[in-house]
Formats: sequence, C-alpha cells, structure tokens
Amino acid sequence: MARGRPSKRQLIVDTAFELFAERGYQGTSIDLVVQVAGVSKPTVYNNFPSKLALLLAVLEQQAAELSKHFSQAETEHSDGLERILAFYQALVKDAARLAIYRIFLGEEHKLSDELKAAFADYQSQIERWVLAQAPNPLERLSGSAMLLQGALVQGLMLPALMGMDPDEGAVRRALSGLLKHC
Repeated sequence: MARGRPSKRQLIVDTAFELFAERGYQGTSIDLVVQVAGVSKPTVYNNFPSKLALLLAVLEQQAAELSKHFSQAETEHSDGLERILAFYQALVKDAARLAIYRIFLGEEHKLSDELKAAFADYQSQIERWVLAQAPNPLERLSGSAMLLQGALVQGLMLPALMGMDPDEGAVRRALSGLLKHC
C-alpha cells in the first residue's frame, strides 16, 4: 500500500459514511458502497459481514474523532459555555456529522441493539465532555447535563436536522441562565 493512501477498509468506511450521510441508512446499499468505493463486493464483505456492521464501523470512527472536535473547541475558547456552544455549532454546520443523528434518530427502530448501544456510548462521550466544561461541581450533576443536552439538541440540532437556521442567541441565553442557576 502506498504511503498516505487509505486502506481498502478505511476507503469502504469513508465511502459508506458519505453515502449514509447523503442517502440515509435505508437508502444506501452494499452494492452502492461497492460501486462508489471502487472495490469488489467480496472485499466489502470480508471487512464487514453486513450493512449494520458497516454502519457500526462508521459510528465507531466518528466516536474516535470526537476528541479532535472537543480539543478544537477547548483550544478556541476559554469559557465552558463558549466551548459547548462551539462544539454544537460545529456539529450542526457539518452535514456529515449531523447525518449520524439523522440516521440514529430517524431510523432507530430498524437498528440492532448493538448499534443502539454504540450510539448511546457516542452520546455519553459528548455528555461527559459537556459536564467537564462546567465551572463548578454542582453543575456536573447528571440532571444539569440532561438539561444542557436538551437545550442544545432542541435549540441547535433539531432545527438543523429540519433544514432550519438555529436561533443561536436563544440557545446561548438559555444555557447561560441554566449554568447560573445550577
């Protein structure tokens, strides 16, 4: 394999991620992944026994990249609230990352328990990071994390999923008030 060239497995995962983001889980077939990635069907099935296994690999890759997104928010902002908002604003502006939520929220009833657990782990990573941004221990309570997550999901993610512009000012005011009263 040439230096800098992705492995076939990585090529398949990257291609599947793009297709899942564009077409959804149900709208993406293994045959389409084969065609777009330019690999053979046996190559795909040697790496991933099913489309669900391929989606799991995509989610695992996205979960592994979360720390990069957390670090970027931490580098660019010193305030915890600003870090949280920056992370979610970047998430909702990235169609591919937002597609992970579209797939899991829109097609959850069709997914395996293993995939649901992987998505829950993905969400838990985000929740733990959000809690770590709170300036004092009282704000790190689980209930506060749920309120923060709810405000971010309702205020930023759901509008983005529906193709609407989120009201970032309203979200900022809600989060600021929540953090002051925790």
